[in-house]
Amino acid sequence: MAQQEDQERTAGAALAEAKMEGYLEKLAEKGCAPGTLTLYRTNIEKFLQWLNGTPLDPGSATQWRDHLLALGRMPRTVNLQLSPINGLLAHLKLWDYQAPTLLCLEEDAQPELRREEYLRLLAAAKARGNRRVYLAVKVFACLGLNVHELPLLTVEAVASGSVPLADGPPRSLPRCLQRELEEYIQDMGITAGPVFVTRNRRPLTRMAVTAAIQALAGPAQVAPEKCNPRCLPRLHQATLAHIEAGVRQLVERDHERLLEREQRTVGWEEVRGRGP
Repeated sequence: MAQQEDQERTAGAALAEAKMEGYLEKLAEKGCAPGTLTLYRTNIEKFLQWLNGTPLDPGSATQWRDHLLALGRMPRTVNLQLSPINGLLAHLKLWDYQAPTLLCLEEDAQPELRREEYLRLLAAAKARGNRRVYLAVKVFACLGLNVHELPLLTVEAVASGSVPLADGPPRSLPRCLQRELEEYIQDMGITAGPVFVTRNRRPLTRMAVTAAIQALAGPAQVAPEKCNPRCLPRLHQATLAHIEAGVRQLVERDHERLLEREQRTVGWEEVRGRGP
């Protein structure tokens, strides 16, 4: 019995390793940097070693996250180590198996970028004739991408109208943004791979993206601490939350009206009016 269990665990580990290789190959095809792939491989292998060949279940990734916390790792470090695990689970379409990331106090302290400030950033980039920065600002705010996900926005993704993310379901491109990106790709002569690249066709670094957006702070009259690739995705989340809240109110109002009409039609008795 023990020998059979060992064989099952060995087979399970081999299968998980094969799936990991497929996931990493897919990331490499999308332009993921070799150093990032090495880091992802290391973190996934540590997770598989911790599993010790036991099958994945919906709580495995969360237990791994909690295990890292118990070792004294900082929340930001745990999130970085958890990211490739969630990415692998997304690759396997096991969305319910992903572990929620941890809140980081530094991120919570980020100032809120208002929508009118975002529009001023766009206007400033347009006035300076910087089309690449204009589109980068728009991509962060309209899609909610994080800066490390920017290389996933490829020519192929724009053509399909959907950006495949490592840590979640694909993100659909709004048609107006898709048209702008298609025109940019055509004008810049980019035939494949990431859309936002240097003159040498290498993906933009986090530092370069941040510096380019920061340069808009003065012309746009927006506080410099709000001009970064972290505040823009948060604007995307806040905008969607605001719209969803408005939709919920409309749904509740229409539901109330429906119930009132039904009450007038088949209510047990007419609602008694209140006296003076």
